[in-house]
Amino acid sequence: MEAEQTNQHIHDILHGDRDSYAHIVDAWQDMLLVFAGYRLVDKHAIDEVVQSTFIKAYEKLSEYDTQKNFAVWLRTLCHFEILTWRKQRKRSRYLTNIEMLDDTFGQTDEESDSDELMVQNNLLCNLDNCLSKLPDESRELLTRRYCDDESIATIAQLSDKTATWVSTRLYRIRKNLKDCLESEVTA
Repeated sequence: MEAEQTNQHIHDILHGDRDSYAHIVDAWQDMLLVFAGYRLVDKHAIDEVVQSTFIKAYEKLSEYDTQKNFAVWLRTLCHFEILTWRKQRKRSRYLTNIEMLDDTFGQTDEESDSDELMVQNNLLCNLDNCLSKLPDESRELLTRRYCDDESIATIAQLSDKTATWVSTRLYRIRKNLKDCLESEVTA
């Protein structure tokens, strides 16, 4: 959507035409889905973050400076929504872990140990199978990032690639692993 059209829709929205916001969403939703997709793996999380970004953008539309780039403004809002989502997820994961501990202590040790070991063994076997399907270069990149704990900037510098290339590549590898694991579980 052209900047002129975007600014006209914003003007209309600010003057009471709520339906004009649908044009904004239609025009910019794909861009935000791609932006969030490079930063998040879970499809539901991506959709949730993009939706909350559009809600936040609607609420803050009166603060937008029409002399600025609307796409940059939206991506900035989306970036902060991603950070908020990650913070909430960390809290949620912590609470879930506490709930799992409570559930575990409610079972007998034998039930808990055997069930948990079986699930862990299946997951490890599936992960090992999926990792073995990856090209050597992808496995090496995963090892450097997650086992050796190298930063993306360091990996990029040492491999003569850009940080964006490394991040994108890692995202694609994680997505392939996720898809593989999901297909292993359903098989």
